[in-house]
Amino acid sequence: MTASGIQATNIANLSERDQVISQVVDLCRDLFPGTVTWEVDFEPEDPRHRFVVFTVSANGAPKAIVDRRCQWHERLREISPQFDCRLSIEPE
Repeated sequence: MTASGIQATNIANLSERDQVISQVVDLCRDLFPGTVTWEVDFEPEDPRHRFVVFTVSANGAPKAIVDRRCQWHERLREISPQFDCRLSIEPE
């Protein structure tokens, strides 16, 4: 997927943003094997504040899922500390 048309996710350059999204999708697949989708969303209180939501599915013990979510946040900072995104985990 490409990120054309996304506005204000704290990365100004579209090419860089596309690259970061690709890396985050790879990260999602690494920690949460299966389908990964993403979409642009916004804060209801401030529609100008846009961010990307990555949706994954997970199975296993709740603690293991929480541990993987924590790893996702840690590794996300390594990819791009300024990228404004969220992780949505759906149970399998």
